[in-house]
Amino acid sequence: MPDLSTTMLSNISSWHEDDPNAHLALGDISCVSSRALSLVYRHRAHRLLSEHFLAFRGAVEMMAGMDYHHENFCSLVNQLAQLPFRSAECRQLERRAHHEVVAYLNRVGQFYYFGKSVLVRGLLRAGKRELKDQIPSLISSLPFRHKITAHRSIDFPKECDTGRLQEIHAISIGPLGGQMFVPRQSTIGVRPEELMFYPDRFYYRAYQLILKHDPNVEPASFVPERDHHKYILECYNLIELLLQ
Repeated sequence: MPDLSTTMLSNISSWHEDDPNAHLALGDISCVSSRALSLVYRHRAHRLLSEHFLAFRGAVEMMAGMDYHHENFCSLVNQLAQLPFRSAECRQLERRAHHEVVAYLNRVGQFYYFGKSVLVRGLLRAGKRELKDQIPSLISSLPFRHKITAHRSIDFPKECDTGRLQEIHAISIGPLGGQMFVPRQSTIGVRPEELMFYPDRFYYRAYQLILKHDPNVEPASFVPERDHHKYILECYNLIELLLQ
């Protein structure tokens, strides 16, 4: 059993950071990671924060990273929507977008392991809850983290990662793998050439990861613009649940 004893560094009273949104009701704080930070500081007297403040403060910072990389990704997509698809400038922005996706998924992985920690698992079990039921959407993206972003399956394969799968994983996020799109809105009445040359105006950029050579096993998928709101709310709701 790991040692869970802590020092004064893990006591919220040892720190002098204040609630940055003290003048706002929680529901009026639009940025979810900022709302989570305020939530923690408004529970300053909670017994957990006298021993495990660093765990919670770190989890909020992971959420801030998710918000940050999502915002950067959306900004890049807005720029891409003004450029002809596959132009030289478009390719440069696409590479930057790929880097934001990798960084985002690594923050997702960090938050997952916060949820898997002895502390959080114990609190959930005490309430007869399971982590998979609290952050299901976020968990669905973890194969990207396990096969590509934290380390690559081509470098550190699992037994299930065939040579062919390793190759597919290696190009799933990056300049060699092409780009998938899923509909953002109805394209009825839109000229075909506009769809072809300016896809970001009508489609979300999407990422897909084949997990098995089995048509009955759905690939993992991640659509940053669409999925972020679900992920970040699941993170917030978990922290809110733990601090009840």
